[in-house]
Amino acid sequence: MEKDLKTENNAKSKNDNKLEIIVISDIHLGPNTSTRPGEEAHNLLDKFINKCNLQFQPDFVIELGDRVNNFSHEVDLESASAVKEKFKKIKCKKIHILGNHDLHFLTVEENQKLLGNDICNSTTIINGYKLITLNSQDPVIEGVGGHIGEKQLNWLETELKKDSIPTILLCHHPIDDQSISENPHFIKFPTFAFVENKSNILNVINKFPNIIAFINGHVHWINTSVNRFPYISVPSFIEAWPEKSSAPGMFTKITIKKNSFIESTFYSLNPEKIIGKFTWTK
Repeated sequence: MEKDLKTENNAKSKNDNKLEIIVISDIHLGPNTSTRPGEEAHNLLDKFINKCNLQFQPDFVIELGDRVNNFSHEVDLESASAVKEKFKKIKCKKIHILGNHDLHFLTVEENQKLLGNDICNSTTIINGYKLITLNSQDPVIEGVGGHIGEKQLNWLETELKKDSIPTILLCHHPIDDQSISENPHFIKFPTFAFVENKSNILNVINKFPNIIAFINGHVHWINTSVNRFPYISVPSFIEAWPEKSSAPGMFTKITIKKNSFIESTFYSLNPEKIIGKFTWTK
């Protein structure tokens, strides 16, 4: 599904070849579990939406999956619906994709019906950039890990062959070689932190010099690495390890300009501050 948004009445579109997106991941709204105080997500999302609308006014908001805290079918459906209703208040275009927790009790079809048929794969062109979403729940590996199937890989290669537009790839699971040994959530099963067949994806995307960034969630921490272009892992919105309460409400603003300039700024809402910044230019 391809949408050309360049003709829309967007105040920022006059900034030639500049794109500002807000990325949020791993909201885990729902009953509190482990170090994910999902009940705190309601108020934090309201603050996040106000920040988007009043302060940042981005071109796009990207939600990278794991919207729910997988409690039961009924509760997860209610939680996912609450996220959808809140996101309706954001005054710009939005993209939702699938995370592994979104499929514990809900089906792909239920997620699609709630959030849109392009939740698995979509292509969007805006301000001279292409955003491609990938579904790393194809299938989910043991409820946690990711995989991208052959049919989807063929679809991705076809999309990338269409043009030479600077392209950002968006996915729930990472595909880079970041060290996960100190990550408290994946230290016992590091392979579940990544797309299982990431080498197959890299074989495809390394053919295309117009890819300028890969952005993911899932690992619940900030990580940046560079191999021809930056791979950016954004933190969990709700993760409160080890405190188990007082969720930080973390999210990321990514600014992309011509000449492959990319700046990622990491924020928290509780307390309100900038956590850090990563800047890269080719």
